[in-house]
Amino acid sequence: MLNEARYEYIIGILTDLININTTKSANNETEAARYLQEKCQIMGMECELYEPFRGKGSLVATINGRKQDSIALYCHLDTDDCIDIDSWQFSPLEATSICDCIFGRGAIDCKGLAAVWMGVLDRIIQEEIVPQKTIKFFAVCDEESGGEKGLRWLIDNTNHFENINLVLSEGGGFPVQSDEKTYFTVQTGERERITIKKSYNKKNILENLNQVAIEEGIEAKAFNLDTKDYLTHVKSENNLKKKRKIDTENFYNFMFDYHEDNIFIYKMPFTGMKDIVKEEYIIEHMQTGPVKDLSCYLDIIQKKLLKIDDGYRILPFVTPGFSDNRYFRLQGIDTIGFFPLDINNHVSGVHGINEYITKESIELSVEILYHLIKSIAF
Repeated sequence: MLNEARYEYIIGILTDLININTTKSANNETEAARYLQEKCQIMGMECELYEPFRGKGSLVATINGRKQDSIALYCHLDTDDCIDIDSWQFSPLEATSICDCIFGRGAIDCKGLAAVWMGVLDRIIQEEIVPQKTIKFFAVCDEESGGEKGLRWLIDNTNHFENINLVLSEGGGFPVQSDEKTYFTVQTGERERITIKKSYNKKNILENLNQVAIEEGIEAKAFNLDTKDYLTHVKSENNLKKKRKIDTENFYNFMFDYHEDNIFIYKMPFTGMKDIVKEEYIIEHMQTGPVKDLSCYLDIIQKKLLKIDDGYRILPFVTPGFSDNRYFRLQGIDTIGFFPLDINNHVSGVHGINEYITKESIELSVEILYHLIKSIAF
């Protein structure tokens, strides 16, 4: 259980971050980066703030370990713009605390994770034990706009990434239920996007080749047997009809998005496209990096979840959207997307209206992520 003082510390940081407008259109991440820099300096961390483009600031803060080998704790400071403001229950750019919930843009994506990382780092530093591995905290700009001015710039222009073995990031952690178990998604990869010309006349071949890729995903280490177990429940007519779920189509080799001029194919990173679509039809191929064997880390998460509740399971999963995680994976760095939330914390507000995070989610994420870092870095 999270003690009250640390919870209030986390809530204070989250409140302050939400109150700093870092929506895409505001171009104001530097203010949030400087705020976190001050907090990290108070903790005694080494800090470097980069602002290669006006308003686009990113922070890198470090706890030096006995070794140069590092783990990275990632979050981003920018948020999506606030749509349909009149439909929000509270002002999206002012943090509102009510009934053990914090409402506001970024409460989950991704200022909530930033505040949780600050709480975890504060706890680690107060223990006054030097970790074996160096711990780097990245709070970056521009993720919602593609990351070119944020994480991509840092990778291209700094040496912070030379010794990183593992990144803990966003992209997973929201729970889904079966009748007996609660599955916590863990992002092990992201789908690649291939843009092809609408004139491509063999798209029916792709659709006919499309199939559930669970066995291929298990072999590639993107999924595990818990993923297969969950998929069995999804296919059942009587299960999960009224519960939050991940639909079967998310486990197919391909997902298609048809536009007036182009077709977007979102394919599993372990699925080949050679000889299926000729080069002259491909407009763009956005790669997301290889899927790697993360089982040693996933086992740590699973064991911790079982200690909390014997009905908790992990759900390794390949997400359909893009995040900064692809930049880490393209560097060959093990990357896990995992920000665990309470089952009652709805996530529909992310990029929507009435985004919020609950006290239970904060307590759960701090407990699990702190344990994971202690198991890996100490």
